[in-house]
Amino acid sequence: MGMPELLSSETLLPEIAHADLVAQLTVALPPASLLHQREDLKPFECDGMTAYQRVPLLVALPENEDQVRAVLRICHKGRVPVVFRGAGTGLSGGALPYAQGLLLVMAKMKQILHIDPVARMARVQPGVRNAAISEATAPHGLYYAPDPSSQIACSIGGNVAENSGGVHCLKYGLTVHNIQKLRFVTIEGELLEIGSEGLDAPGYDLMALITGSEGMLGVVTEVTVKLLPKPEKAQVVLAAFDDIVKAGQAVADVIGAGIIPAGLEMMDKKATAAVEQFVRAGYPLDAAAILLCESDGTSEEVANEIGRVKEVMKNAGATEVRTSRDETERLKFWAGRKAAFPAVGRIMPDYYCMDGTIPKKQLPYVLKRIDELSAKFNLQCANVFHAGDGNLHPLIMFDANNGDQNSGSLTHNTIVGNIITASKTVQLGCVPRSLDRTQDNAYEYIACTSPANGDKIIALRTSDDTAVFQLAIAAPTFVLVRPNDTQLFVGQGNGHVTTIDISKRADGSRKNVVLPKRTITLSPGNLVTSLAFVPGGGTLIVGTNTGFTFNYDVVGNLPALIASHQSFNGVAAVGLSPDSTKTYVFLNAPAYDLDASGNVLLAGNVHIMNTATLSVLSTLNCSPNPITAALLVKKRYFYVTQSDGTLCTVDTTTDLVVNSSAPGGFLAAEDIAGKRLFIADQQDNVVETVTLGKTGPTSDQQGVSFGGLPANSTVVGLSVFSK
Repeated sequence: MGMPELLSSETLLPEIAHADLVAQLTVALPPASLLHQREDLKPFECDGMTAYQRVPLLVALPENEDQVRAVLRICHKGRVPVVFRGAGTGLSGGALPYAQGLLLVMAKMKQILHIDPVARMARVQPGVRNAAISEATAPHGLYYAPDPSSQIACSIGGNVAENSGGVHCLKYGLTVHNIQKLRFVTIEGELLEIGSEGLDAPGYDLMALITGSEGMLGVVTEVTVKLLPKPEKAQVVLAAFDDIVKAGQAVADVIGAGIIPAGLEMMDKKATAAVEQFVRAGYPLDAAAILLCESDGTSEEVANEIGRVKEVMKNAGATEVRTSRDETERLKFWAGRKAAFPAVGRIMPDYYCMDGTIPKKQLPYVLKRIDELSAKFNLQCANVFHAGDGNLHPLIMFDANNGDQNSGSLTHNTIVGNIITASKTVQLGCVPRSLDRTQDNAYEYIACTSPANGDKIIALRTSDDTAVFQLAIAAPTFVLVRPNDTQLFVGQGNGHVTTIDISKRADGSRKNVVLPKRTITLSPGNLVTSLAFVPGGGTLIVGTNTGFTFNYDVVGNLPALIASHQSFNGVAAVGLSPDSTKTYVFLNAPAYDLDASGNVLLAGNVHIMNTATLSVLSTLNCSPNPITAALLVKKRYFYVTQSDGTLCTVDTTTDLVVNSSAPGGFLAAEDIAGKRLFIADQQDNVVETVTLGKTGPTSDQQGVSFGGLPANSTVVGLSVFSK
């Protein structure tokens, strides 16, 4: 049992025929507890470390201890390799199956057998979720201390196998420090028991040998855990740093001051940016790193320790130090840290999670080297870890479908009829996220991101594709040229909208000067997804991922908020009616989201609002799929693309959906004459050309390959103009 990828080849073969093995296991297990068809085995090919995958020969899901013993006896007799699996949330590959072996999954053994609130212990089966123990013992004022980030899903049996810790392990220890007794079954089917419900047990202390052995020595069937009384009070200090090395030094300073906090965690800028979009915990997005340091105990103990921690943080160079005001905010701070892994998964399709421990005094050096390696190999890396004991979780982010993770290009294509040929490709050295062109077609402004080369705004002169201007700007997500070509508005992932003066000089060049006083700053957690300028009123409509739509006056010296509205869905795009009196807000929430009344929200909703007040006039629905883009065509119709490939047409004169078709695309752009619609199909990297009729697109759409695209490219935007 254990981690079979250490074997260079599948050399351990069962000494029993497959059919005979299935027949014997069928006698020992209920029908639903034995899986042997490939489609049933496929979901068990890996644990939380998805980089390594292997389909097992068989999967057994026993329901009690006797069945575990029977399965192991059969496998031992037939020389069948066995791998033990809990909930499958582990990141070390401990539950990676063996192709010629059996995977023993303990998920069905999930009963809490006994709770003793007086002795402060609980006896549970291995499939019980970590968090379920604290939930069950909460009425007694007790809880189970180890709290891995996956505690809502991970099982106590898997925790024992991996010796799991969590954000509070610095003060309360790992799994081995919080269990008293174990029952486990050896590969021969023999039942053993170690530990005791008392303070001591006869014989050798084998608890530390079994805990963390990854199932190599036996399959755990029952765990007796220690319970602790809930502390009278707990508070968290959030400290922000402008330098990740300073944050690492602050960790060493806290420990060096003799402070043993209940938890001491760290996240760098990339991690906090991902988490803030996901949880909206209120983290400062401009910080290079943040530390979360918790104190618990009596009110007096907490007050004293919090004061000492704040002093250490300030002396270490913290730019901001906050203390949780109440229990709700404390839990919100921790929710952000515990959601770091899934949050990163939202911004990049793949990531590789490392799990290593280093001496605390080496934290600054290691963090600096991670940053250097990230730049060297052009791979984003977000750092989240248990800073107090030096347990690091660097999350190396990548897209398995993409070769180069930090390059991007702008390809100009010539369109003659329905034939598209490449004329020139401009390498940007970063990934374009949004682009917009000046009204005179002289310049193209591009929002570009790259962890290696830095985030920036690039201005290309279209006559010769020369970059005439570059501005470093954090996390640009959307660019919009004001219709009179005097200003560029840049939406950002940190909730800012930066204004750049792009008016012409006497020689015809653009000023390209940032106007710092015109910056719009939204509340923490808002990522700007779309912008629209209201020509008549001189206001800017701002859409965000949190569902907020804002209307700001941007004519005066300082931007002023006029109105706002929050939807339960995130905003994918915003647009204006031809007379600008109505604002169309296109929403992209998952179809399973619920509103405040518990009603299911449809993702393809379109809110039609009064532009001045942002009050909702009516709501349309295109389809129950997230909206990806919207474009006003012929000064009347909004063409809306959705994640399922549906093209929805909204008539702004009647505010009704008048047409729906399925060209299979995701992004839209209109040609200069308004007679064709171009839709980029990101799956096949082709452009769909759709002829526009009086009431919407006709059926004569054609797919034409883009020319000159680098290998493994993904189209992120279209801009059509004529020369």
